[in-house]
Amino acid sequence: MSDADSPQSQDDYMETYDHLRALASSEAQARHISFTASHQAYASGDRALAHALSQKGKQHGENMKAYNEQAKNFIFYVNNVALPDDTMDLHGLYVEEAVDVLRGRIADIRQEGLWVIVGRGNHSVGKARLGPAVVRFCREAGVQVGQGVEEGRLYLH
Repeated sequence: MSDADSPQSQDDYMETYDHLRALASSEAQARHISFTASHQAYASGDRALAHALSQKGKQHGENMKAYNEQAKNFIFYVNNVALPDDTMDLHGLYVEEAVDVLRGRIADIRQEGLWVIVGRGNHSVGKARLGPAVVRFCREAGVQVGQGVEEGRLYLH
């Protein structure tokens, strides 16, 4: 068993990932607060304060994007470092992030095929979101989708 497979290091990885996503969420909340205050300042005639708060909101938005990008890159690396080249695990990515990753590999997928692990949707509220989004993207991109032997795994070609 490698260090990456040990329960302790998996917990450490998830802690880091969760921390980055929490920082992104905090920045999203701060962005919302700044923009709301900016609108209120503008409505009350304080244009200088409105501008300053709007700039602050934009900065929080950039920080949010940076934390989400770090989280995406981190979990993607952790999940894929030990996988063969013909397999990709998209667990932990937001739907839009997963589609962007696939979009970047579309030529490889068409030429060589790719096993994609999307999971069964156990971590989604209500119903699976990642798998259906991957299937939808592939159909729109003209990529064929086959089901894997295991549920939550797709073969793209």
